[in-house]
Formats: sequence, C-alpha cells, structure tokens
Amino acid sequence: LTPESVAEQALDISARNENPQTVEPGSYTVILAPNAVGLLLYYLSWMGLHARSVQSRQSFLTDRWGEQVLDEKISIRDDALDKNLFAIPFDWEGYPKQIVDIIKGGRAAGVVYDSQTARREGRTSTGHALSTLRDRYYSSPLPNHLVMDPGVSSLGEMIASTERGILINHLWYVREVHYGRTIVTGMTRDGTFWIKNGKVDHALRNLRFTQSISDALQGVEMVGKDRQLSDQFLGSTFTPALKLRHFN
Repeated sequence: LTPESVAEQALDISARNENPQTVEPGSYTVILAPNAVGLLLYYLSWMGLHARSVQSRQSFLTDRWGEQVLDEKISIRDDALDKNLFAIPFDWEGYPKQIVDIIKGGRAAGVVYDSQTARREGRTSTGHALSTLRDRYYSSPLPNHLVMDPGVSSLGEMIASTERGILINHLWYVREVHYGRTIVTGMTRDGTFWIKNGKVDHALRNLRFTQSISDALQGVEMVGKDRQLSDQFLGSTFTPALKLRHFN
C-alpha cells in the first residue's frame, strides 16, 4: 500500500474537478485510466472470454480462433499465478488454475473452461469453475484474474499526444447491452476531463457512454507502461491505461 501516492492522486483530481463543463454527444478520442480499463475488461470477459459463451455462440470469439479481433497492441491472459495479483491457485472444483492466453497480439487465442464445458470439447478444465453458491447472474466458468500486457507510454505522454479528447479516471454502473457485439452502457466517474492541445484543460460533467468494447479495443493508439490492480465483482484485473481512437 502507498497511501501517500493515492492521497496525492486523489487531491490532484479533486483540485482539477472544479466548475465542470458539458461536451456534445459524439465519438471522441479517450484516455482511460487503468481502473476504467479494468472494469471494461471484466465486462468483456464476462460476455465473451469463457467457454460457455463460445459454446452458446454468444461470444464475439466464436469461430474466430487465430483471427485479428482486437488491436495488435492488446494481449490478455488469465493468470492466477501472476505475482501482482492475489489469487487462490485452484478453482471451486479443485482443479489447478492454468495460465490461459486469451488474446495474443490482438488475435483470438483461447478461453477458460470448467469441467462441464471442457468435457463437451474433450478437454481438461483450465481451473476456472465458479462456486455453486455464486450469484445466479454469473455463469461458470469465468476468467477472474485478468492481466493485460503493458505498453511503453506514460499517462503524461498519452495526454501530450492528444489534440482533442477526454480523460476518464473511472467508470461505474456499467451494464451489458449486447453480448455478441460486446456493447455496454454506463457512466464516467471520479474525474472526467477535457484535453486540449496536449494538456488537461478543464473538468467535464459526467457522461453516459454506450460502446462496443471490442470495437473500442480495435482502435488502440497507445498502451500505458504502468499497470494497476483493480478489484472486480468476482476477481481482479491488472491493467494499463489506454488511449483509444474512438469512444461514444
């Protein structure tokens, strides 16, 4: 824990978040802080990065193995053994957690399995079964220790490279709209700012977004070099900041 740096960041965001202005609805270049990226990644995993969604043909990965489905800068794996995460090394069926490459260089590489979904394909579970006591909202299996590879850019460099765009620190009240197209809707939160000529210019009122996550992740301009651990509903994510070419 680094309370001083957390407090410094919170104070900086609060100081900037005065007299928020409005912006017209539309598609903008956005910079998502790691927390915001983590939440979108969690929803993407829930809608499409596990075997049950593929087998029911709801996943955007169905019949697309090896294809370029996201920007080549994006690589995602589920890794309960990553030293940056806190995880149990086995699932609720007792199977050991396997490291599963899901997206490699933007290409569809695989999904996670529990014993039931694995048996349908003559496979072995990857150790991603949920408890039978889980919230009925969630289907087993589920990738719940998601890691996104870092890039080479700092958040400051992302802002400096942006002539006109929006900096988003966090998202909340996200809800799924369409599984196959990975569309979600939600709100910005905890500091939303207008970027003008490479600098944070002023605060914005919070905005509603309705966006396909996979479409947004096909237009990645920059990936952050620093990553952050974020708590999710059933697990955690370890993600960098992203600069996206378009976001509704």
